[in-house]
Amino acid sequence: MKSKVNVLVVDDSLFIRSFLSKILASDPSIGNIKTAVDGAAALSILSTYKPDIITLDVEMPRMNGLEALEVINKRYDIPVIMVSALTRKGANITIKCLELGAVDWIQKPDNRFDMNNYDSLKQELLQKIKLVVKIPVVTAIERSKIATNHVLRDVDNISSEQFREMVQNSGWAPKGRVDLDFKLIGIGISTGGPSALNQIVPFLPKELNAAVIIVQHMPATFTKVLAERLNDTSKINVKEAEDGDVIKRGWVYVVPGDKHIRLREVGTREIRVVFDDYPKVGGFKPSAETLFYFVGEVARAKSIGIIMTGMGSDGSDNLGRIKAYSGKTIAQDEESCIVFGMPKAAIKKGNADIVLPLNKIVAKINELVIQ
Repeated sequence: MKSKVNVLVVDDSLFIRSFLSKILASDPSIGNIKTAVDGAAALSILSTYKPDIITLDVEMPRMNGLEALEVINKRYDIPVIMVSALTRKGANITIKCLELGAVDWIQKPDNRFDMNNYDSLKQELLQKIKLVVKIPVVTAIERSKIATNHVLRDVDNISSEQFREMVQNSGWAPKGRVDLDFKLIGIGISTGGPSALNQIVPFLPKELNAAVIIVQHMPATFTKVLAERLNDTSKINVKEAEDGDVIKRGWVYVVPGDKHIRLREVGTREIRVVFDDYPKVGGFKPSAETLFYFVGEVARAKSIGIIMTGMGSDGSDNLGRIKAYSGKTIAQDEESCIVFGMPKAAIKKGNADIVLPLNKIVAKINELVIQ
C-alpha cells in the first residue's frame, strides 16, 4: 500500500491543470504532481516520469484523450481517470475510454463554479484516486455514521430505509400480482461499469427469456450514449428507458442519469416504467437501491439481482428484497472488479446468493432464465 501517490494531470486548459493540481496538493497523501498540455506532451513526460495515476482530459488538440489512452494502455500499466465535460461529444469519447480500460471519470469544471462545487469535486477526485491506488479512504457516508447513530434526513439525499418508507406512504408499492412469463433482471453498477457491461450485454442472446434493467451511475448525456453503444454491439435490443415504456422480454433498458425508476403494474400481465424526481437515495440518482426494490416487489420469485463493480454500497440493502422473494442474487467477485465496494457490501450483508467473476456472469444469467 502506497504512502504517497504521484499524479500526472493532462489537460489543454491552464485553468483546469491549475485547478486539479491545487486539489491534489491539498491532500497529504498526494506526492509529486506533474502536468501536460495534451496527450502528446503526456507521452513525452511518461518516458521519464512514472506516476501512480493519470487524470486525462477528453477533448484536446494534437492528441485527444482517447488517442492518448490507447497508447498509454499499450506501453504502461498506469490507471487513468478521464476528465470530461457534459457534452454529447465528451460523453461519447469518455464512454469509449471507459470501455478501453480507463478506471473512472470526473466531470470537468468550468470557470464559473462556486465553492460548493469545488468541495464536491475535490472529495470525488481524491476519493477515486485513493480507491484506485488502494489508499484508505473514509467516505462522506462513513463519516456520517461515525458522527451519529442515526441517519439524518437531508433534502438532497435519503437513505434506503427512508426510500422504502416513502414508497409505502405514497402507495407506489407494487402488489406483486403481475404474472410474468419471463424473468426480470436488475443490474446495479458504477465504477468500471462501461467496460464490465461490454463483457455482459453484447453476449446476451437476442431471444433472452428476460428483460434487463441497468442502473449505471452516470449523468443523462452519458447513459444515452452508453445505451446506444451497447445496442450497436449487441444481439439483444438495448435502449435508454423512457417514461411509459412497457417492459418486454429480449430488451435491455438503461435508466437515464438523474432519474429514479419505478415499475408500475398494469393489470396482471404488464409492467410499465415510471420516472420520479425525489432526492438521491444513498447519494445516487439513479440508484440501484430503488431498482432492486421495484424489481423484487414486481417480479418476486422471477426476479434476478446482479450487483457489480462500484464504490460505496448502493444496492446492497434492497438486493435483499429480491432474495427474500426467492429471486436469485449475484455479486461480482473482488478479483474482476475495478472497485469492490458495492458487491462487497452486499456479500457482507448476506444478500448475495452467488459470487462470480465477470466472465462467468453471462453463463449464469442464461442458466437462471431457463429455470
